[in-house]
Amino acid sequence: MRPGHAFELAMRSVFSGLYKGSAPACATSGTARNLKFLVAGAIAGVVSRTLVSPLEVVATMNMATVGTVEGPLDALTRLWASEGVVGLYKGNGANCLKVAPTKGIQFVSFEFFKRQILMFKRWKNLPEVLEPAERLIAGGFARSSVNI
Repeated sequence: MRPGHAFELAMRSVFSGLYKGSAPACATSGTARNLKFLVAGAIAGVVSRTLVSPLEVVATMNMATVGTVEGPLDALTRLWASEGVVGLYKGNGANCLKVAPTKGIQFVSFEFFKRQILMFKRWKNLPEVLEPAERLIAGGFARSSVNI
């Protein structure tokens, strides 16, 4: 196996499946692409929410136990001593159920608005490169589309 082949195979399997030759039309359609974006956004939301879950639990403890804890580090050590690792992830399942569809839809919407901006630029015979301000606009529309 040549160097980098395993990485290429992994990336190909993630983005186009394990097909020999070209991928079938059902795997390269707009629906399949949007489904991949939806799943990628949902996974990213769940991972990010899980990574910051201990901080959210400590912040909630600080709000609920005013005056009994001397700060975030004290709350974290008390929580670790009393409940262990499980205590750091209290309520994470509900947070993940809340954030997964939201972030999935937001990611699909972001990609949709980026494509719309690129199509507009193509129509106006402008270079088909997204500027930072255009990405910001696409992100703003994507965020607002989640709230609709």
